[in-house]
Amino acid sequence: QDTPDWPKATRRVLVHCLQSSGCSYFMTVLSQSPSIATAIDVAVNSDGVPKSPDEVMIRDKNESNGIVAAVKVTVWGTSNNPDPDPVARLREMHRRFRPHVTILFVRHPTDNFLSLQKHLTNKRKGGPGYARSKGEPREKLRNLERLFLSAVGAGREG
Repeated sequence: QDTPDWPKATRRVLVHCLQSSGCSYFMTVLSQSPSIATAIDVAVNSDGVPKSPDEVMIRDKNESNGIVAAVKVTVWGTSNNPDPDPVARLREMHRRFRPHVTILFVRHPTDNFLSLQKHLTNKRKGGPGYARSKGEPREKLRNLERLFLSAVGAGREG
């Protein structure tokens, strides 16, 4: 349970990526800085990111200034998804979380797809693997492409 004495993040970063893209590793590297707190796989099995930026609290009382909260949210596919439009979902995340910066983390699509193929089934428990969570890999790649093209079309590449 968060308490009022924890400082709020002064900067918010939203990292949006596919599963098996190397994004969790990227977040782990980011978290090596004492001024960055990371949250990995937010909203994998829920409807989004924290309801408001006020919910992002840092549990280290010694780091009250200059804290960056970096949140990783994966790109969903279109099947079994309450919001199949990836651009609309990203806009909703922006409205709710109000990040200062958004990073669309991209791995080469062929490499990402091949990596996802290894996780189609859960080898320990049987049944679908995480690659099928919130859509099929091909859908997720199509949605990543839509997000990328919408960012490029808006002049936000870089």
